[in-house]
Amino acid sequence: MYEIKEIKIWPFARSLALVGFIFSIIAIVIFFLFMILAGEIDIDEIFLFVFKETEAFAAMLGIILAATAGFGIVGALSTLIYNYISQKIGGIKLDINYLEDENKK
Repeated sequence: MYEIKEIKIWPFARSLALVGFIFSIIAIVIFFLFMILAGEIDIDEIFLFVFKETEAFAAMLGIILAATAGFGIVGALSTLIYNYISQKIGGIKLDINYLEDENKK
């Protein structure tokens, strides 16, 4: 029986921030795909649209930074809460059963 008593705050928050960064990049790509499919923008004009229009570039950077920071902050807070609760009532207990290879029978 294993027990998770503590989770390190910085690695967990950093991992969730990376997940937020990846999700925001995926969301931006999907947004531009929908704009292309809707006919709002041509595929040749994407880079001109993003870098010529400062509002679009600022919005993309804002989405990326907000998602990255938001996921990181949520990761840090959830880790702090888990560590506090696990000190009071104990951590998550895991019972891991290893399955033997069937060829060894």
